[in-house]
Amino acid sequence: MTAVGSNGDGKISVSASRAGDFVHLRVEDNGVGFRPEESKRLFEKFYRPGDEMRREGSGQGLGLYIVRSFIELERGRLKASSDGPGKGAVFEVWWPTAGNEAS
Repeated sequence: MTAVGSNGDGKISVSASRAGDFVHLRVEDNGVGFRPEESKRLFEKFYRPGDEMRREGSGQGLGLYIVRSFIELERGRLKASSDGPGKGAVFEVWWPTAGNEAS
């Protein structure tokens, strides 16, 4: 299943597929992106990429932390990637199917 939406120049693509004992969800956008070296830190509590002194967006840095917490409770996996600022981002989740004991 794939869905694509757009708002002005922004585009988001969402897809879901079965990957063994997991459901693989992929969300890709052409938004602000982030530096590749920040990919693991994005899921830390209160972390917000970029320069705090030049911050234009709002938020507390909790959204992706909460997502990670829920995914890990279910023994799933997640990852984020981007080719850099201004180049969009990809977020992927592998959610175990019912009865699967992921390691």
